[in-house]
Amino acid sequence: MTHVLEEDSGSRVDLEEDSGSRGELEVRDHAVKRLVEAVIEQDVNEVSDASVRIDTLDDAGIDIEVDVTMAYPDGPLTAALGQVRRTIAAETEHLLGRPVRRVDLRIVRFATPSPARRPRVV
Repeated sequence: MTHVLEEDSGSRVDLEEDSGSRGELEVRDHAVKRLVEAVIEQDVNEVSDASVRIDTLDDAGIDIEVDVTMAYPDGPLTAALGQVRRTIAAETEHLLGRPVRRVDLRIVRFATPSPARRPRVV
């Protein structure tokens, strides 16, 4: 699906006097999905195996759904998830230039550390 995002002159400085003559910017859902995946891979160490879906993408912003595998947190789960959600939203907003309205974060499983191998005694 393709969404046409009109330039929001209130959020950036226009270098040209007639910004309307520059045309339209098309951003496809798949491109935004890849951007969010890269944000998670580079900036969110607490999760792995992220599956990203773009629920809504329009001039008003973006709604993101993410399924993840997460290591057991050291502290409260809600605090860890809140930090993951804030990081995804902040970095995506920064790179996309559109507000992130919502990040639905679902843990599909918890990663368990592999047990240390013990030498076999025979």
